[in-house]
Amino acid sequence: MNKEQLTDQLLLVLSDTAKPLNISQILKELDSSSNGIEVSDLEEILIDLSENNLITKNSKNKYSLVDDSTDLIEGFYNYKRGHSVVVTNDSHNSIFYVDNEHSYTALDGDKVKVKLYDVKKGKQYGVVVDIVERKNSDIEGTVEYSDGEYYLKTNPDKYRYDFLIEWHDDLGLLEGKKAKGVLTDWSNPKKPPKVKVKVVNENIDDLRSAFNRIVDEYELNETFPIKVQKEANQIKDPSETKLSKGRKDIRDKFIITVDPADAKDFDDAISLEYDENNNIVLGVHIADVSFYVPENSEIDIEARERGNSTYLVDRVVPMLPEVLSNDICSLKPNIDRNAFSVFMTLDSNYELIHYELHETLINSKKRYSYEEALDTINGGKDDNTALMQTLAEISQKLRRKRFENGGINFSSSELRFELNEDRIPIKSNIKSATKSTQMIEEFMLLANRSVTLFVKGLSKKAGNKDTLPFIYRIHEDPDRAVVNEAFQFISHLTGNKFKKVSEVRAKDINNILNKFEDTPNSPVINQVLIRSMAKAIYSQKNYGHFGLGFEDYTHFTSPIRRYADLVVHRLLKEYMKSNGKASKSRIDYLKPFTKTVSDHISLTERKSMEAERASNKLAAVIMVRNKVGNEYNGTVTGVINFGLFLILDELNVEGLLHVKDLGNDYYRFDEKNLKFLGKRTKTEFTIGTRLRVKIAKINIGKSQIDFEFIEKL
Repeated sequence: MNKEQLTDQLLLVLSDTAKPLNISQILKELDSSSNGIEVSDLEEILIDLSENNLITKNSKNKYSLVDDSTDLIEGFYNYKRGHSVVVTNDSHNSIFYVDNEHSYTALDGDKVKVKLYDVKKGKQYGVVVDIVERKNSDIEGTVEYSDGEYYLKTNPDKYRYDFLIEWHDDLGLLEGKKAKGVLTDWSNPKKPPKVKVKVVNENIDDLRSAFNRIVDEYELNETFPIKVQKEANQIKDPSETKLSKGRKDIRDKFIITVDPADAKDFDDAISLEYDENNNIVLGVHIADVSFYVPENSEIDIEARERGNSTYLVDRVVPMLPEVLSNDICSLKPNIDRNAFSVFMTLDSNYELIHYELHETLINSKKRYSYEEALDTINGGKDDNTALMQTLAEISQKLRRKRFENGGINFSSSELRFELNEDRIPIKSNIKSATKSTQMIEEFMLLANRSVTLFVKGLSKKAGNKDTLPFIYRIHEDPDRAVVNEAFQFISHLTGNKFKKVSEVRAKDINNILNKFEDTPNSPVINQVLIRSMAKAIYSQKNYGHFGLGFEDYTHFTSPIRRYADLVVHRLLKEYMKSNGKASKSRIDYLKPFTKTVSDHISLTERKSMEAERASNKLAAVIMVRNKVGNEYNGTVTGVINFGLFLILDELNVEGLLHVKDLGNDYYRFDEKNLKFLGKRTKTEFTIGTRLRVKIAKINIGKSQIDFEFIEKL
């Protein structure tokens, strides 16, 4: 630090204190040991300043700025583009040039007291020593985050510093957003000025555009080509047309739909009857999309390209034009609709003993939401209580049998957001499986399995050497080494020993899931085991479905939203009409076609899943934008080399707690056991650890929530 710099710093120290300081106190304020300041240099400067009548020394050898009101002049501080002046009404001293380091805590427009410091080349240079009155105008800037604090970043042409933002619960700050603030404190020029944000320009359109970025990033097309729309608009409503040849009229049957409360595309319905032997005849009726969408039509080509509908938090990007998905194909109540029905006969042991497929015309008699269906199943007043309870009982029997035969009993839940009238997330809920959701799930699983068995049986009956070309939903056996690593982790987590296996069996996985069911570790164990599984995909080859315990499985029940199901419908109809005797040329065409489609829709499904996850992450950040600074309890759901992922109990949102913020210790990352261990305290953080944290930062642009550690619970 040279002499001029030391002089400036000395004047700042003396202007910032209310009491005179001796040399030792001055050296301490100047942090002399760190800055290499010699006592002799300081004494020399003190003498110079005293001779220039800028400072004075009292009888106790303590120094202070000269406080002579006759030497102090009032004026207005002006700052522009890095230069400061004080303009006064004194005719002899009308302008004082002020270096930034001599500006004290003055802001542009403030009324200040200034003292002459030096005269250079005819210009008077002053030191601001006091603020008489603040201008108190709004301070405009952009909210930015740095080193654990939020700042109002201002125009450097108007302000010398950025402003530290004081938090309160309902600020609603969004990083990167324009904001206005009011100065609350700036008494120490060594510290940044503080502001309270007065207005945050939170434009709803800006939040909506954040969701639009998800659509753009994943190249999801919300609009359909004109030729597709034109073709869709020419399709006639089945309620206005005659019964087509070969279609079975079952409008007299009591058929119902059960879907989410906000659903618009009802693609499945169910019915229950009994045959002459009192066997259960379960009907699953699926929207007959293939009747309206011929192979290689404009709609079909577009649907194939999309592969599936994508369900984002604030919108649905459909596979089919809405005139089909939400109207003509949708199995609305009390309206005639074309369907593709499978009737499955179950014996007294709930074994599948017979199945039939028919193109049908149905008329759904009742539409239930999952919540309404559950209420009826639980005994709520309804005309169909007995029927719903019987359906639920059948589904639970099928469910237990599936697990006994090799299906894995993973618990399932789904994060759903409540939106306000602007389609902005305001609340989140975890939707867990219920008897009503399980009822529909089991019936759809049985239908998917039945139509696959139908193709297999028809191929054999027709004398074909190989099964006819088809699209299967497969889930290959998991990697033994990966599953054993999961078992080892669960052993460490629970203190129970689980031996390595030479062959992965559903029974072993179910035993672990059942053992810890309804315990605090159950969600973590479910998550770890699911991650150890292979990913389900589409394939033209049948490898079975490990997770469901089925040797034969496809997707048949959702042709409105999945292209696989639409192709399956077409193939089923084609094979039914030919009694399984497809021509060689047709088979030669279908073999590469089913492979190409399977590969493509596996990719589009993955893209949609990633887009849906990104949409959920963004929705979570937007939902908590007003909750920065609030404390919550949460559970560690993931451990990586730089921190912990937590889900908060109350808000159901996930964020990151960086390892550097875990506390006063050095934490070593144990990759094998997915944990951090404190070197000194031996404190352990792993999946399932309960913590109390504060929401420290959000970043809407990056869909990130950062936590600050409070304590381990």
